[in-house]
Amino acid sequence: MSTHIFGHKGISAVISHAADFSSYILGTLAIKYSDAHQQAAIELRLAVDLHGFVGEQHINLVYHVDNLEPVVPALRDVDKHSLAAHIAQVVRPKSQMKILTLHLKTPCVVRCPLSSGSLTPNSPLDFHFRQVVEIAKASRIYILFDSEWLHPDRAGTFFAII
Repeated sequence: MSTHIFGHKGISAVISHAADFSSYILGTLAIKYSDAHQQAAIELRLAVDLHGFVGEQHINLVYHVDNLEPVVPALRDVDKHSLAAHIAQVVRPKSQMKILTLHLKTPCVVRCPLSSGSLTPNSPLDFHFRQVVEIAKASRIYILFDSEWLHPDRAGTFFAII
C-alpha cells in the first residue's frame, strides 16, 4: 500500500523544464512511497485536451526515485520577485514557496489514457500539449510549489525521498 506525502490528490504546482520558468505549465505534484516495497515516486499530473477524447484528460509523468540523480540542493527557496507571476497561480495565505529540482538519469514514465493510435492534441497549435511533451522528454525538471502543504509528520520522509 502506498502512502501519499501531500494526500492522494496532490497539490498545485508550476512545472517547467527551464530553470527560470520562462516556459511552464500548471499541474499537480504528488509524491507517494511504500515502505514495504522500498519504492517512491514523484508524479506530475497534467490535464490536456486530446484528439478523440471528450474533455480534458490526464497525463501523469512518473519519476521513480531510483531514476533521480543526486542534486544539492534539490529543494531551494524562491526569489519571490523574479517568479511573482508564477507564484500567484499556486500561492495561498502563509505560503512558503519552494523549487524542487529533479535531475533524471533517463526520461520519465508517461501514463496516459488508452488510445488505439497516437495521442495528439485537439488543435495542432496547442502550446500546452507541446509543453507536456517537452517536460516528459526533459532531463531536468523544476517544480514550484507551496511547502506549507507538507505536514510535519511527513517532512522526514519527504526529505529522504528528494
